[in-house]
Amino acid sequence: MKFLVFCICLLSISANAEVIVNESYDYYSIYSESKGELLDTLNIFSPIQTDGKTFHGSTSHYINWDFQWETQEEQCLITTVTVTADITFTLPEIYTYSDEVSAIWNQWYPQLVAHENTHADYAIQTARAIEQSIKDLPTYPDCDQLRAEVHTVAEQQMNRLNQMNKEYDLQTNHGETEGAWLKSHL
Repeated sequence: MKFLVFCICLLSISANAEVIVNESYDYYSIYSESKGELLDTLNIFSPIQTDGKTFHGSTSHYINWDFQWETQEEQCLITTVTVTADITFTLPEIYTYSDEVSAIWNQWYPQLVAHENTHADYAIQTARAIEQSIKDLPTYPDCDQLRAEVHTVAEQQMNRLNQMNKEYDLQTNHGETEGAWLKSHL
């Protein structure tokens, strides 16, 4: 009987686990001493190229899910779920002695970061939804069926994340309507 109580406590602890979020930053450096060259310099040195367009900031994500199961009374059930969201921000950093360039940068840069943080928030929300979807799965008589269902619900959430990011960038024109385009600050 004590063993049963102990197992229930372990299941309770793992059921309350949080998504693990790892954030990292990749900065690319630029140097500009005049307002007139700032945008061109960013476009030249930005490593972010998509569909022939240059962007100044980017957020990438990798979401991984892992789970354990056991068989009880000929039913396969999830016992632990671990979801990790690795988020990488690619952003510029500036080197300048110009007060004019610094002033423009200080108006624009927080808007760019805010836009990229929204993409990161979508990834974290999705990681949490994946975790909850896996936890909510019923028991299955076949463990292979359970494993397949875990991957199905997780992939559905990942497809939803991709769609949310596309719609957000479409709605904001990749942050332009939020002030995340340097051109609107020049």
